[in-house]
Amino acid sequence: MKNNVKDTLKFAENMQSIFSGMYNIFESTFEKEFPQKTNGVTHYVESKCCFQASDQYERPHEFLQSLLDILRVIYEPQPMGTFFFNSNPSFLFEAIPVDPFQLAYGSFISKPNQLFKQFWSNDILKKLQEYGYNMLYTTTLFVVVSTGNERYELELINEVNETLDTGFSPEEAVGLIASEINSEYPKPEKEVYAGYCLVPELKDQLRVSLWMFNKEQA
Repeated sequence: MKNNVKDTLKFAENMQSIFSGMYNIFESTFEKEFPQKTNGVTHYVESKCCFQASDQYERPHEFLQSLLDILRVIYEPQPMGTFFFNSNPSFLFEAIPVDPFQLAYGSFISKPNQLFKQFWSNDILKKLQEYGYNMLYTTTLFVVVSTGNERYELELINEVNETLDTGFSPEEAVGLIASEINSEYPKPEKEVYAGYCLVPELKDQLRVSLWMFNKEQA
């Protein structure tokens, strides 16, 4: 047996930081605050339990899955490219509006071998409309597409690009590289970012998780 945790204290601190960070995300984005008391019954004293913090959404399981996929795409160990949302958390950080905004979210699973364009148009857009989201107010859209080995290939990227106009053009790609070398060079911005994750269990199905930053225009 080979021990791969050398510094146990640092390991514990890092794990605590991860869980604290997720807890803080729940507390800063909740849609309905979990009550401390109802009908004279105390649910928590000083701070909420983890499950109480994550249950503060209209669709808590969907928010949690979308959050996990946002984290996963940044650390996907087998990305299909480097100009996607994969390994580029700065795309998200730099798109966060200065003023308060709505963090819209969703996570959906397709039928077996369903084309992305069909899934997006026939299922996802309808669900987003049912949720009351208005994409006219969307400043930035982040999409994470997960699938199994059967479809984790360039054809899927082309499907997503054609449907959502994601990805960087050659000129934008050069601009992105230049901005990394020289911080004074303006970084190209897009309204839609997509990343891809390999999840063998999905086989030929797609799981599409998304975050939208929605803000009413002044």
